[in-house]
Amino acid sequence: MASVSLEQHWHPIAPAGEIDGQPRQYMLLGQRLVAFRDAEDAVVFKDVCIHRGAELSGGWIDGGRLTCPYHGWQYDRTGACVHIPSLPDGATIPSKARAIKYNTREAYGLVWVAMAERAAAFPEWPEDAWKNPAYHVFMVGDYTWDTSAGRAVENAMDFSHFNFVHKGFTELADGPVIKNHGVTQTEHGLSYEYDDGARLRQYTLHFPFVLHDKKTVTPAALAARGKGIEGGTWSESANSKPGDATILTFIASPIDANACSVSSRAIIRLKRRTHRCPKDSTRSWSRTAGWWKASTLRRFPPISARNCTCGSRTRRRSPTASFCSVSSAGASRVR
Repeated sequence: MASVSLEQHWHPIAPAGEIDGQPRQYMLLGQRLVAFRDAEDAVVFKDVCIHRGAELSGGWIDGGRLTCPYHGWQYDRTGACVHIPSLPDGATIPSKARAIKYNTREAYGLVWVAMAERAAAFPEWPEDAWKNPAYHVFMVGDYTWDTSAGRAVENAMDFSHFNFVHKGFTELADGPVIKNHGVTQTEHGLSYEYDDGARLRQYTLHFPFVLHDKKTVTPAALAARGKGIEGGTWSESANSKPGDATILTFIASPIDANACSVSSRAIIRLKRRTHRCPKDSTRSWSRTAGWWKASTLRRFPPISARNCTCGSRTRRRSPTASFCSVSSAGASRVR
C-alpha cells in the first residue's frame, strides 16, 4: 500500500441534507472548514478569509458567492475572490486573493472532503450494494464520539467484544473464544472473514476509516438455532433464511486527534421479497422498514451517551436517528 497522508483520504463531514445555502462550520483533522451549497453542488473551503483571517462561516451567500463578514470580500465556487467592495470599479483583484478550496464529493447520503490537492481513491461499497437493487438501504444514524477515528474503527473491527457488550444482538454464535482466521492486505486496506457457525462475517476496511461488515446467514444457522443458539443480526429474525445478508458500514471521520464523527449505514438483502414478523403475518418492504426501525430502536434506545469497551463515549448529532429504505419495488421513508 503506497504511503499517503490522512489529508489525501476522503472523509465525510456531514449528511448531504445538512448542507444548504447557509455557510456552516465543520471540523476535520483539526482544521476549520466552511461548507455551503450553491446552484451546482456542495462547496467546501478552509474557514478563513485570505484577507484578514476572518471565519467565512460567519458570512452569507450572495448570488452564489460566499461573502466574508469582515470586509465583504466575495468568493466564487472555485475559491477565487471576485469582488472587493473597497476597490474602485475596474480595479484588478490580485490572483492570490483566493480561498483555499478542498476536493468535495457527495455520495452515499454524505458530503465527503479530501483536503490534499491529490486525493486517494474514493471508498466503494462491496457488491456496489448502495446502488444494487437487490439490497435495501437504511440510514442508521450520525454520532460524535469522544475518541480518535482510529480507535473508533478499531472498535468496529473487533468482534471479540461482541459476546460481552452486544450479547443478544450480534454476539458470536459459537462463543467468545476466537478461532484462527486470515487477514489479507488489499489495494485499499484489509479484508478478513469469520464464520461463527451461524453467520459468515466478512469485513472490508477501506483505509483509513471506512469499514464494511457483511453478515450472511449460513445454512448452519438453522441447526444452531435448533440448539438454542441465537445472536441475531439486522438481517435476521426468527424465520431468517440462508443467504439473508446485512452490510453494516461504519465510517469514522477525524474531527481532531481526540474526537470523530461517526456515520452508520445498513444495507440489507433478503432472499425473499417479503419478511415475516411475529406481530404480523407478511409485511411488504415498506412495512418491513418500520419493523426494522422499531426493532433497532429497542436494541439501541435513544440515549445521550453510551460507553463501549474502547473507553469512548458517543453523542447523537441529532435527537433521533433517521432511517430510510429503498427497494426495487419502490421507495418509502420511515420517520
